[in-house]
Amino acid sequence: MRRKYLVSICAVLVTLLMSTMLTAASPAAGSSVQAENSAAVAEAKVNKLSGDQNELIITISINGEVVVEGRRMIGNNSAGEYIVGDYKVYVRTSGNDKVDACYISQIKKPTFQVLNPRESRAPIDAVGISERLDTLDGKTIAIWANYDPTMAPTAVALQAALPNTKIIWMAGGSSSANQVPVQQEPPIINMVQREFDADPTIADAILVGNGF
Repeated sequence: MRRKYLVSICAVLVTLLMSTMLTAASPAAGSSVQAENSAAVAEAKVNKLSGDQNELIITISINGEVVVEGRRMIGNNSAGEYIVGDYKVYVRTSGNDKVDACYISQIKKPTFQVLNPRESRAPIDAVGISERLDTLDGKTIAIWANYDPTMAPTAVALQAALPNTKIIWMAGGSSSANQVPVQQEPPIINMVQREFDADPTIADAILVGNGF
């Protein structure tokens, strides 16, 4: 008899507790509902409009400051998930302006754009560096000025200091119209760049200026 009495009391207490929780969770008509997810708080509010359409306003706040807001038209007694910034928020309404439930169902993960480190141009065929010359006597040195004004006096100075060295001079352009000849005794060989490119093996070494 005592056991049945205790079971009945427990059942009544559970019923009262559940009733109290449901009453506290049900907001009054026209009020808003807040739901927290991590540091973000979602709040939903419905503004009643004419006809069967109402305005749903969803705000996301962090530390009490609204960071994003979303608005959309909904019908009466609507329920669904809505994208607000990086958040997906579930809202259920009843009647015209009553919010029954509101919570953040998903937070969009940040995406990052990664640049492709590969070069879009075709790779350059690497050519090994030739062995160091043990002497310049009797050698041929090509000088490509590449629009560098200091290379012309360099060519003249090399020819004067190394009379047994043949100097090939290329001013900067690929055509003879861009060629600025340099004369010296013994004579410096003036050559157009494209002529040298046809057979670069005629030189034992090359000096390249940088005029850009």
